[in-house]
Amino acid sequence: MAQAIGDYEAAREFFQNALQWGQDNQSKGITAVSRQNLGNLLSLIELPEAGLVYLREALAIAAEENAIPLMLDIMVDIVLQTPKPQPDDIILKILSLVQQHPASKWETRKKSETVLAQLPTATHGELLPAHAGKTALQELLSEMLAH
Repeated sequence: MAQAIGDYEAAREFFQNALQWGQDNQSKGITAVSRQNLGNLLSLIELPEAGLVYLREALAIAAEENAIPLMLDIMVDIVLQTPKPQPDDIILKILSLVQQHPASKWETRKKSETVLAQLPTATHGELLPAHAGKTALQELLSEMLAH
């Protein structure tokens, strides 16, 4: 709620407290979601490098827990937070995977569709079908965590 009304400091404090609670109680799910929320918030307040660090940490935790819907959601957040002038191969692979993966949440698909709609039509029309159904989640995960 604090983030929605623009009180970013209150939102940051809330997410940090949730992260601490998750770590104290060994709840990897809460820890991953809290890191994801912090990453998105930091990117929103113009600290993109710090935001990406939190998002990658969240992705690693979600992967460790095999929380596929959360992994897909975080992957789209990383795409959204990574400054890129033009889409590259990995972005199209991630967006294709999210659109087709049966564990992808509706909200995650909608975020992915928003990114796809912003891509140049020629790139979207030519490259997306080449990746459809051919990208393994584990391969993309490894590539994203390596950066």
